[in-house]
Amino acid sequence: QRDVHEQAIDLRLDLYSARLVLGQIEHVLHDLHEAETLAEALDDPRRLERVSLYLARCFLMVRQYDRAIASSQRALALAAASGDTYTPIEANNFLGLVYFLQGDYRQGIDANRRAIALLEGEQRYERFGEPVLPAVRCRTYLSLCFTEVGAFAEGIAVGEDGLRIAEAVQHPVSLVEAYRSVGLPYLRQGNLHQALPLLERAAGICEDADLPFHFSLLAPNLGVAYVL
Repeated sequence: QRDVHEQAIDLRLDLYSARLVLGQIEHVLHDLHEAETLAEALDDPRRLERVSLYLARCFLMVRQYDRAIASSQRALALAAASGDTYTPIEANNFLGLVYFLQGDYRQGIDANRRAIALLEGEQRYERFGEPVLPAVRCRTYLSLCFTEVGAFAEGIAVGEDGLRIAEAVQHPVSLVEAYRSVGLPYLRQGNLHQALPLLERAAGICEDADLPFHFSLLAPNLGVAYVL
């Protein structure tokens, strides 16, 4: 029956966060592939959008970047057909991050700019259930992409915009990301006087809020700054 199959999809999606916290990534992928098969059989584009977004995140975590891109693009196509407004924000966020990790900075810049354009007004300050404000996350990776192509002024300006958003809501993880996104362009530029206080502020938040994962992203740059 259709309603039973819909519940079967929703239960697998609801298991997603719990399994991730427990590090059960193989179970997550198995659940999502089953949900994908059910959603395709039901011809349910809304649920297929959610499944595609979750798959994109999982493929990103296991470094299967081509599959993460394909799942993000599928989610975007489904959202365009359904008129959904949230999916394009997340899908472009994922694309921006994947392109950055692949070293495809030009495409990363384009994807992050698309995400920023979708986050206007009060949506800038919404978390949408994410650990980092999407408006801050896309600005962070836009700034890092600009830095990698030597566009330091643009990277600093975008990072400062994200920092203002994070400061407005005083969200610790978003503040760490924002400080990193401003500090790194200054560091790559050789401006240690500007870079160090920003990176140290981010490290202090990681310590106060007990954020070891985010400190691990920050620490190499802070270490480089101290060595220099």
